[in-house]
Amino acid sequence: MPQEQLTKDHCQSLISAVESVFNKINQPRVTADLAWEWDDKHQVLLTHFARNFAPDIQALVAKELPEHWHVNNFKSAPRILREQLIRYGKLSKGQHYYTKSATDDCPALIAIWWPWGHGSTYSLRFGLLEHSYDLGQMAEPSIWHRLKKVFNRA
Repeated sequence: MPQEQLTKDHCQSLISAVESVFNKINQPRVTADLAWEWDDKHQVLLTHFARNFAPDIQALVAKELPEHWHVNNFKSAPRILREQLIRYGKLSKGQHYYTKSATDDCPALIAIWWPWGHGSTYSLRFGLLEHSYDLGQMAEPSIWHRLKKVFNRA
């Protein structure tokens, strides 16, 4: 089965949930429905929307894909996961990866949360990870990170 169809099949419930949240906020109808397209370069489904939709959509994504990676914790992600995520680009402030490890019924999933530079538009991508990961294999924090954590408590 082609990657695009496989991704659509496994991400359909996520797409439907995002569209439901979007449509609930979009009343009365002020903007067109979400348009999903295939991003061939990254092998993911892609949509974009205005900033006013972002908080509710991000909350839904975080609920459905519980592992959250951002610029401050990315280095602590399991190595096999970091190696897969880095192909999407280096994270900057405000950019996030949301992931969920594979189950018997579904491969590992990713959501890529990318605010645009001007801040008024957000991109959301859904895709499948090639390899699953184990959170038990989280990278040990560096000595610098541990020291910062100790001194930030004071």
